[in-house]
Amino acid sequence: MLWSKRGLVVQPDQSKWWQQSHAQCPVMDPVPAAEGLHFVYFSSRDQAGRSHISRLLFDVKALQPVTEAELVLTLGKTGCFDDSGVMPACVLHFKGCCYLFYIGWMQRVSVPYQNAIGLAQILADGSLKRLYEGPLFPPLKNEPYFTGTVHVQQIKDQLIAYYLSCTGWTEGENGRMEPEYNIKIASSQDAVNWQRDAQVAIELNAATEGGLASATVLSRQNHYLMWYCYRGKSQYRENIHESYRIGLASSADGLNWQRQDQLQSLTLGEQGQWDSQMLAYPNVTQTSEGVIMLYNGNHFGKHGFGAAVLQGEI
Repeated sequence: MLWSKRGLVVQPDQSKWWQQSHAQCPVMDPVPAAEGLHFVYFSSRDQAGRSHISRLLFDVKALQPVTEAELVLTLGKTGCFDDSGVMPACVLHFKGCCYLFYIGWMQRVSVPYQNAIGLAQILADGSLKRLYEGPLFPPLKNEPYFTGTVHVQQIKDQLIAYYLSCTGWTEGENGRMEPEYNIKIASSQDAVNWQRDAQVAIELNAATEGGLASATVLSRQNHYLMWYCYRGKSQYRENIHESYRIGLASSADGLNWQRQDQLQSLTLGEQGQWDSQMLAYPNVTQTSEGVIMLYNGNHFGKHGFGAAVLQGEI
C-alpha cells in the first residue's frame, strides 16, 4: 500500500487569534461541497493553548485550500466537558442530517486533562450548532476514564463508532501522568444514543505501546480498512523512536480487526522536514481524485497538516 506524499498543505494562520499554533486533527467531509472541493475541519490553539475548530474549502486535485479558514466551533460553557478546547473527529451524513463529532477538553488536577466526545450539527448555511452541552461518550462504570477521537461508519442497518478509550494513567519517567488508550467499538441507530460494551477493535501491544488514536475507516466491496496512529509508552513527545506512527488494520465485517501495520508505507520525512519525527492523526477519504490521507507531523501538528495520495487500488 504505497502513498505519495504531497507535503505540508495547511499551516496555522497566526493573524487569526484562534490560530496561534497548530493545524491539528484534520477531518475531511467525505461528501464534496462542489466538484473536486471538500470542506476540511481542523483545530488550532490560541495564545493560552486552548483548541478551537476551523473549516476551509479544500481542492482535492490541487491539494490546497481555496478559502481562508473560518472559526466554526469554540469553547463550551464554563464547567462543561469542552470548556478548555474542542477538536474535530468525524463528519457523518446520516438520514438527511450532517453531523460533526468532536473532542472536548477539560482540565483536571490529579491528571492533566480529560476528554469526551460531543456532537454538533452542520446546518445548511455551514454554521455549527451544538446539539447537547454534555458529551455523547461520558465515563461509564466499565469505562471510568476518558474517550477521545472517533470515526463513525454505517455498516448495514446500524452505525459503528471506533473511538479512543482511555484504559488508565501511569506516571512517566519525567514524573508526568500519561494516559494509555486503545480503540473500542460502539453501536447506534440514531447517532445520538450509543451502546457501549467495552468491545475492543484494536488493542495495544502491552509491552511496547501506550496509545492508539484517530481511527478512520474505508469500506470496500468485501472488506474494511482502518488507519490509525500508535505511540510508545513514554517520552513520545521527545523521543523519535516512541512518537506516533500510522498503522493499518483490516476486517471482513467491520467488527473483528486484524492489525497489518507492516503494510503501511507512509514513513517519516527526512531530517529537518515537518514530518521527520512524528506521523499522527490520519484521516483517509475516498475522493474523485482517489484516496487521500490528511495527517499531522512533528509536535502533534504544530506546523500544520500534510497530504498523501494512495497509489493504485485497494
